[in-house]
Amino acid sequence: TKPDNKGNSSIKFNDIYVEQVDKNGIKQFTFKTKKAKINELDKSIKAKDSLVIFYQGNKPTYKLTSNSSNLTGNGEKILLDSGIEMISLLNNDFSVKAESIIWIKELAQATVEGNIIVNIKGSSFLAKKAIYNHKKNLVKFIGIDEYNYYNFNNKAKISILAENALWNGDINTLTFTNNDSKVLTKIFIYN
Repeated sequence: TKPDNKGNSSIKFNDIYVEQVDKNGIKQFTFKTKKAKINELDKSIKAKDSLVIFYQGNKPTYKLTSNSSNLTGNGEKILLDSGIEMISLLNNDFSVKAESIIWIKELAQATVEGNIIVNIKGSSFLAKKAIYNHKKNLVKFIGIDEYNYYNFNNKAKISILAENALWNGDINTLTFTNNDSKVLTKIFIYN
């Protein structure tokens, strides 16, 4: 143990593994990293090159990687930042890239922010914010930019203008909504 420049004691570890379960013993997530510092006073973990796996009913559903992370309150709150990628383990064609994700255990929810890029089965869009509801396995994308889907087999393009999108991970569906107006959809078919 050695004090840092603020007088806090921290310990450096290699190969950290943390598992969080709910009150019924069902696995919520696992956290893994090769190198980390643990602050003894507030029981926080600061790490680089982190891997988080979210579970639904003890079944792995999403894999998150990040360049840096910070766990506080024994995993009550997790901040992943820099170079984040979220990939569905149930649907290989779903991925989200972002700058930060904050997990709050009490809410069973993660908030995703910063240059969000979403790719789902040949489609893509940008979003300002996303909220992952762990209990319902839903991701709500807010402030989305134009959605585009390309099918190169039949030379078609679908373009959708909407404010929000909702990804249901249980049934692999994406639903678009607007707050005050109708969703605008354009389908282009090329010969």
